[in-house]
Amino acid sequence: MKNKEVYKQAFKHVHYQKEINLNQRKIPKPLLTLATSLIVLLSTFTVAYAFDVGGIQSKLEVWFHGEKRSVQYEKVQDNAYHFYTTDKNGDVVDMGVHIGLKGTPFGIQTMNGDEIANSLNDDSEIVYDEKEDKYIFYYQDKAVDITKMFDKEKECYLVINNGEKDIYFVISYKDKIDEDSTISQYSDENATVTQGVTVKDIKDRFVRIK
Repeated sequence: MKNKEVYKQAFKHVHYQKEINLNQRKIPKPLLTLATSLIVLLSTFTVAYAFDVGGIQSKLEVWFHGEKRSVQYEKVQDNAYHFYTTDKNGDVVDMGVHIGLKGTPFGIQTMNGDEIANSLNDDSEIVYDEKEDKYIFYYQDKAVDITKMFDKEKECYLVINNGEKDIYFVISYKDKIDEDSTISQYSDENATVTQGVTVKDIKDRFVRIK
């Protein structure tokens, strides 16, 4: 893979660690102006080689489409890692190239492959199910049909407990849910959603997913 192609793919899927901290404030994942709400839209085309060859390294488990899946990755460039998993038929699924950044006492640093894999557990995404004509929101073990959950402002509000605390999601779109949607993720009720409005202020809008 050429360097230009690697970085083109990598920065399409830039990934930020959940606990990145600047000036004592957590940066929402992903930064809204950089990547549409750390939504990592994982590509799902099947590759033709075996899961444990071709330089793929490490075997970890992460949440993928509502299930715990084994993933592997290979380093394709400095700080860039190509991730793979398998589908129900055992075929390899390309999860895309990811670059991870984290906050440390010494500033922003890049994440290694294992750190990026672990951070994927807190990712969310929207996938269009052509067969059922539904839009499915995935977060950890949850698969939620959000097709008819949007208000007149084209916004959807969800709250999901990740086993430790409630995570609040504000999903919005302009034209098509799966193409231009933005997922904003908050772990603090005092977090600002819009200017002068916090999660706590609009808490009654959120639908709890069990």
